[in-house]
Formats: sequence, structure tokens, C-alpha cells
Amino acid sequence: MKNTVEVNTERIDTIKALTEKDKEAYQVIRKANADGLSNNPLVADINLNNAKKNIKEDVDLAVEKGVLQKSIIEDTEKMKTLTTEVAEKEVVLKEQTTAYEALKADKTAVENHLRETKIGHETSKQSLVNYSGDLQSAVNELIYTGSGKFQWPVDGFNTITSPYGSRWGTNHQGVDIGTMNSNPSVLAADDGIVVAAEDNGDGFGNKVIINHGSKLVTLYGHLDSLKVSVGQYVFKGDIIGTAGNTGANFGNHLHFQVSATNQIYTDTLDPVGTYL
Repeated sequence: MKNTVEVNTERIDTIKALTEKDKEAYQVIRKANADGLSNNPLVADINLNNAKKNIKEDVDLAVEKGVLQKSIIEDTEKMKTLTTEVAEKEVVLKEQTTAYEALKADKTAVENHLRETKIGHETSKQSLVNYSGDLQSAVNELIYTGSGKFQWPVDGFNTITSPYGSRWGTNHQGVDIGTMNSNPSVLAADDGIVVAAEDNGDGFGNKVIINHGSKLVTLYGHLDSLKVSVGQYVFKGDIIGTAGNTGANFGNHLHFQVSATNQIYTDTLDPVGTYL
């Protein structure tokens, strides 16, 4: 027979009574004798005084010495293990939280850096555009400035058929150079850059406007054809078109107009004697 811990049966004589009187003791006995209890349908009414007579020795209704202590030790070890695991997980969680906060800080720093870089890039880009514009203006002024001394603008014809000044009650803003019924070449009066080459319905028909720098501009109107395009650099004497009869015109001729203030339509001067 196994060593056992006895239960006081003077006041509790059956397992059923034990259940009612001392539930904690009942749970201990039930745990220690799980197989014996579950295999005996009458166990609830077994008389504890006669337990050895009614139940085999290997299913004695008693708690083996050391079982409860062993269970407590095992539970304590499990508790220690769980406590250690929780502590370790807390350390890992703390490390992960610290790493996450660091990543958030890094992310914020990177976003701020990118924002500042973008702002700096846009500022630099605008500065470059402004500088490029200023530089281009300076280059244009340097390169596209003509000599200020014009050559005759029509090849082979030099007769002015309508001079600059008052005409038919209005001011004739340029001079007309007759070309008979032919279409001779029209020549750039000086070096410069083409700023217009079109017929925009203003009465000049096909026209070319050249900026010679230093606010000096020339206009060539009523052309039969255009030989240059906007943005093209031309030298004095280059063919820019042919004389004709386009726009508001009477017969083939070249209308030649000059401004010294960049105001080619409103502030003109007589080129004869000054530039021709």
C-alpha cells in the first residue's frame, strides 16, 4: 500500500459529504485519484472509512505524500518560467518601442530634409532661371547689337516713292521703296535677331521685324515671301524676304520703318539722313 495522507472521517464519511463540507480537500483528492474516481460510478457515495475494502489498493482514495508539494513546486517553476518569459518579452517590446521611436524620429528628420532640399531646389531653380534670363539679356545685348549704320534694304531699287511723315491726313511711319512690278530681295539693314516674321493682319501683310540692340528696331512690310523665322540671327545684308504687294498696299514696294526706342509701331523716326 502506498503512503497516504488520511482524511478525518469522524465528521466526513463519504466523498459526497467531503464535497459538501470541504470542497478544497475534495479537489485535492479528486486530482490525486483522477483515474480511480472516474472509473468508479459509485465513488461519490463510497464510505471513506471503508475505502480500502471497497476500492483496489492502486486507486486508494487518498493523496499521495509529496504529490501536492510536487504540484506546488511545478507550479512555482512554471510561474518563474512565465515571469522570466514575460520579463524577456517586456525587454524585447521596450527595445522594439525604442527602435520604432528612433525610426519615427529618423523619418521626421528625413521628411524635413527632403522638404528643405525641395525648397532649396526650387529656390535654386528660380535663381538659375532669373540668372539665365539676365545672362541671356546681356548676351543678346552684346551679340545682337548692330553697328548702327544701315545698308539699303532693297536689292537693286533705291527710289523712295512715299517718304516719312504726313500723308493723306495721317503720319506715314516709314518710307516706301518702289520695286516696279518685280519682287527683288529684301535685305537686313544691320545685324540683329528676328523678333517677328508673319502676317498678323495689321495692314503690313507679310512682315519681318529685327531687333538690332540698343533699342533700335526695323520693320520690313508688304513682303511677297519670308526667308527668315523668329529667333534667327541675321547679319547686315542677309536676305530676309522678297518685296511684294501683301496687306493694305498699292503696288509692289517695301515699307521700311525704324524705331530707336523699341516702340516700332508708335515711336518711329525718318531713317533717311540718319540711318540710310
